[in-house]
Amino acid sequence: MITENKSLVEKRQGLIEQMKSLVDEQRTTLEAGKDFPQDKLDQIERIEKDIDIFDEAIERIERMAVRPKEEITLHLPNKIEVPEKDAYLRTFAKYFWRGKDELTPEERMTLKEGESSLEKGQPGFQRAQTTQTGSSGGFLIPTLLQTAITAALRAAGGMRSVADIWTTPNGDPFNWPTYDDTGNNGRWLGENAQITETDLTFAQIAYEAWTAVSDSINVPIQLIQDEVVGLERVITEAFANRMGRLLNIAYTTGDGSAKPHGCTVDAHASKTCASPTAVTGNEIIDLQETLDEAYQLNAKFMFHQSTRKAVRKLTNTDGEYIWQPGLRAGSTDLLLGKEYVINNSMAEMGASNKFMMYGDFSHYKIRDVMGFTVFRLNERYMDYLQVGFLAALRTDGRLLRANATTYNPMKIMTSAAS
Repeated sequence: MITENKSLVEKRQGLIEQMKSLVDEQRTTLEAGKDFPQDKLDQIERIEKDIDIFDEAIERIERMAVRPKEEITLHLPNKIEVPEKDAYLRTFAKYFWRGKDELTPEERMTLKEGESSLEKGQPGFQRAQTTQTGSSGGFLIPTLLQTAITAALRAAGGMRSVADIWTTPNGDPFNWPTYDDTGNNGRWLGENAQITETDLTFAQIAYEAWTAVSDSINVPIQLIQDEVVGLERVITEAFANRMGRLLNIAYTTGDGSAKPHGCTVDAHASKTCASPTAVTGNEIIDLQETLDEAYQLNAKFMFHQSTRKAVRKLTNTDGEYIWQPGLRAGSTDLLLGKEYVINNSMAEMGASNKFMMYGDFSHYKIRDVMGFTVFRLNERYMDYLQVGFLAALRTDGRLLRANATTYNPMKIMTSAAS
C-alpha cells in the first residue's frame, strides 16, 4: 500500500509540473499581448481535474492505512461468532434488527452496564439520556461504529477535522469564561514601590446542546426478517454522511439560532479583495499577516475547493508559486508555508462573499453530548411494513474569542462587493 501511494504521489507531482509549465507559458503569452490558445486552456483544465482525482485516491489510501487490520462484522451470533469482549457490539446488532423487546435480561444488563461505563470514561454504548426518561430512549452507537462515524464526519466537510472537540455526559447549558488582557503587560517594580492592581475583565460564551437529526431511514420488514448481511453498517454510514454535511454547514456558517455559531460568523473580516471574482497572492499574504503572532504557530487556511483551483495558479513577485504540493506520501500541500483545509460549506469567490479563513482552528470548540444515538421506530411505519431508523446528536460550536477584531484567533477574507 505504501508503494502504491508513493507511485500516485509521483504521478500527481508530474501533473503539477505540467500545469505549472502551461501556466507560465500562459502568463508569458498574455504579457506579450497575445491570445493564449484555447486548446492549452482546455489542457490546463484537464490536468486540474486529474490532480483532484489523484488527491482523492491518495487520501483514500492513507485512510485505509490507519484502519484496524481486522474489523468485526455486525451480524447476530447465529450468523457469525463475535468475541465475548464485544458483547456490547453483538447486543447492539440484535437491538438494531429485532428491537428492545427481543433482548434477554442479560442483554438488557449489558446495555445498563454501558451507562455506567460512559460515566467512568470507558468505551461502550448507552441508552440515550433524553429529557424524557424511560423506555423511549435509543442507544448510543457502539465504539467501533462511533470511530467510523467520527472519521466520516471529519471527511464530510473540514470543521470537525481541525476544531477542538470534547464530549459532556449531559446537555446542561454552561458558560466558558474568556478574558481580553492584551492591553496589559505587567511592569517593572522599583525598590520599596507598591504593586499595581490590574484586574482581569471576564466575559462568558454560552454553550447549548442543539439537536441534529438524520431524518428517518425506513427499512422494509422483509430485509429485517432476513437479517441482510451488513445492512446495519450501511445505514450507520448513511447516518454519518447526512449528519456530517448538516453539522459542517452549521459549524461553518450557522447563525446560532437552534444551531451552532459558524466560524465564519465569529471570525474577524480583516481583508477585502480588490475583485469580486479573483484573489491575488499579495492579498493572501495580507490576510495571513492580519493574524496576531500568538496564533500563527498552529494556523491553517480554509476555503472551498474552487478557491484552491484559483490559488494553485498564483505566484509571488518573483514568479514562485505560493501553493506548494506535498512531494512525499503522507505529506501535506502548503499555501505560503501553511497547511490548508478544504471546506465546501464555505462560500466560493463572489460579491461580498467570505471565502477564505486563516487562523488557529483549535479555538473553535465543538461540544458533543455523549455521542450519536440511534433510535428504532418500531410502530410508526408499520402500515407500510417498514421499520424506521433515526440518528441524533446534541452538539454546539463556538469560536472562543475574547477580542473580536485585532486579537481574534480567526481572520477571514471577503470578496469585493462589485
